[in-house]
Amino acid sequence: MAIIGKKFIKKTRKLGKKFDDKVHKLGQKSNNVLDKIEGANNKVINKSGKALDITKKVLGTADKIVGVLNDAGVRDVPVLGTATGALETGLHQGHKGVSKLDTLRDKYAKTSKKALNKGHKYGNQLEKHNTRKMLAKMVQEENGDSFV
Repeated sequence: MAIIGKKFIKKTRKLGKKFDDKVHKLGQKSNNVLDKIEGANNKVINKSGKALDITKKVLGTADKIVGVLNDAGVRDVPVLGTATGALETGLHQGHKGVSKLDTLRDKYAKTSKKALNKGHKYGNQLEKHNTRKMLAKMVQEENGDSFV
């Protein structure tokens, strides 16, 4: 009977060790994937930020130039005035649109950072997972005494 008990304990420990190793490996792999996603996400956010900044400056400058021209009297010229008035309106709306896109990009950056941090938190928990301690804690809570 003692031999069966030893075999059972040995097989149970071996199974527990394999389980822990697989959980640790899963945590490591999930953290590696999250690191790669975070790197790509940061590159996209940085590049889009640079592009939006340049676009915002160009549209803002063009809007101001056309506005000054229209204020100087180009608006009163029959055909040219209509075109510059429409151009000024379009540039102004484009500048406002780019500003909204910049706000959305900032919001996306903040939200994605929160999501990635949450993923890293759970990945770290998987890496630190210890089945033996978890089961001992469950048994102690179940019995209500210091059995383990």
